[in-house]
Amino acid sequence: MFNSLSDVFDSIDNIRERIYSTVQDLTREQAEFRPSPEAWSVANLVEHLGRTEERVIGLLNRLIAENKSLEPNPDGGGFQPFSLDEYIERAKDQKFTAPELAQPQEQLAIDAALAKIRQTRETLKAMRQRIESADLSRAAAPHPVFGPLNAYRWLAFIGLHEGRHLAQMKAVLASADCPARMVVDANENPYFSSGDIL
Repeated sequence: MFNSLSDVFDSIDNIRERIYSTVQDLTREQAEFRPSPEAWSVANLVEHLGRTEERVIGLLNRLIAENKSLEPNPDGGGFQPFSLDEYIERAKDQKFTAPELAQPQEQLAIDAALAKIRQTRETLKAMRQRIESADLSRAAAPHPVFGPLNAYRWLAFIGLHEGRHLAQMKAVLASADCPARMVVDANENPYFSSGDIL
């Protein structure tokens, strides 16, 4: 349950820190290992996260701009507590295909992919004051799976999405064929276990 906008930011930062600690010391061979020809490597997954966060930042900027033209919310609006449980439950047994623009097209090395997600997160943090100073409860855009989400839910979606891929990264690194196989707890995730996505 997110009771405040601070809860949302804390949650997405917590997931991101787990990603950094999981991947920042990988060798090139570990980062580029694919458990199967069609699977993404950890480097691919990190690149995908950067591309996705970049797209969500663009969406949030658009929603903030469009929000200025909305009439004041007669109900007061503002941040209202919400949970992602419904979305987590709906996503558990589904396999998704990322939109082409979010797929790892550049095949970045792990260092470059990490630099990208650090940069996108700094951009998002720089937006925080603008997000906090606006009533974005009615500023909404459709998600391809979950339907219309307001800006606060889109922000929380970043953590949901990254939590899903963190479980996937851990499963890749724990794979029997992974170079210098790592012992990781693939189920240490607040949203998904590795079995939910592979």
